Amino acid sequence: MRQYLGLAAVMLVVAAVAGCEKAQSQTAAGGAPGGGPPKMPPAVVYVAKPEVMQVTDFEDFTGHTEAVNKITISAEVTGYLEKVNFIDGQHVRSGEVLFEIDPRLFQADFNSKNALLAQAQTQVARTKADLERAQNTFASKAISQEQFDQYRFAYLEAVAAVNSAQAILEVSRANLSYTKVTTLISGKVGKRQVDPGNLVIGTGSTPTVLTTVVSEDPIYATFDVDERTLLRFRHLKEAGKFPEDGKIGGVKLSLADETAFPEDRVGKINFEDNQINPQSATIQWRAEFPNPKGLLTLGMFIRVRVPIGDPHKAIVVPESALGADQGRKFVYVVNDNKVEYRTVTIGIEVAGGKRAIDSGLKEGETFIVTGLQRVRPDADVIPKPYEDPAKTAAKSGATMGAKPDASHSAPAAPQSKPNTRPMTPQSDAPAREPIRKPAEAGSRFDSPSPTVPKPNSSDTRSTGTSP
Repeated sequence: MRQYLGLAAVMLVVAAVAGCEKAQSQTAAGGAPGGGPPKMPPAVVYVAKPEVMQVTDFEDFTGHTEAVNKITISAEVTGYLEKVNFIDGQHVRSGEVLFEIDPRLFQADFNSKNALLAQAQTQVARTKADLERAQNTFASKAISQEQFDQYRFAYLEAVAAVNSAQAILEVSRANLSYTKVTTLISGKVGKRQVDPGNLVIGTGSTPTVLTTVVSEDPIYATFDVDERTLLRFRHLKEAGKFPEDGKIGGVKLSLADETAFPEDRVGKINFEDNQINPQSATIQWRAEFPNPKGLLTLGMFIRVRVPIGDPHKAIVVPESALGADQGRKFVYVVNDNKVEYRTVTIGIEVAGGKRAIDSGLKEGETFIVTGLQRVRPDADVIPKPYEDPAKTAAKSGATMGAKPDASHSAPAAPQSKPNTRPMTPQSDAPAREPIRKPAEAGSRFDSPSPTVPKPNSSDTRSTGTSP
């Protein structure tokens, strides 16, 4: 009995010693004494304080460009086209002759009508002289009243004939002038639709179209405004923050290959349609922009940014500091080296990859800019000051090929300690099974009746015999 009790005591002592050694080994490895996961060191994050800037709220819209003036040049008289005085796509000025139609028939008609006018004017001179003589004769009672009236009416008919001849002559002169087709506006001419030698029609309901001319400077930008935004503008107008005539200034325009809105391309709203499209619930607006270099062309896809209200102060943070959580935006605020999850309401986009914060973050608070993936709420961190790369590059004059600042890179993972566990002696390891040669291993499947290889005195592994 005493032997069994002694054996039990020895076993209890051995178990206690083994448990202490296991706890010491876990503690040395960085784990919890209770066997939990190892405690991670505080993450290094880069923090900053929000900037306070003057910003202006805005709304962005998409639309297209339109010409202020656009005309379709058509033939006004019928005849054969003789000359084209422009190159397709060139710039033309108002009054410049673009096409010439054969003028010979129209010149002859004009000469004929001019001769008829001269004949009518001669008739007026003759009847006027007859009327003056008749007046003297009628005063002396040499002719009757009826004869005098004949002279007077003949003169009046001659005067009316002159007026008619003058009107006919003006029509002929106009037709003659229409043989030289001019443009009424300055701008860019399109391609010609008719080549010289073809007959053009100027009479009837479908005259021959020759070309088009569109003005380039200034140019219109037309876009649709949704009903909700329209009501917002109307309320601001009632509050006196917009001009009564609706001509909003400071409108910016961006093209398809531009991500930002150039500061030197600024226009003004000059038109609002008189009704809302019930199918799309939008109303059409139009802005006018200067186009001195001709960069903007009719029909371009554009983005328009319309300012809303007056400039105001706003808290601004870099876009990299914002995280997304099921459609909500948040930032990590650092208080006493501990992370706090904070939901924020974002505002407008600010130049330089920044975003205005409408609510959720206060001036003077510290937030994490980089390293959001390495932290979680209520975790301990090691904050380091964040420097804006743009400002750093401007100060140091860094070029595109400059190496990035190592202070902003993520901290390197700690290197693992070398394994100091003693290696098991080779003699204690179980003996390995002999490795067969490829030919021998495959010989079992090459033929249904394999041939046993001849034993080799220098290699006993093929037969499995001892030397």
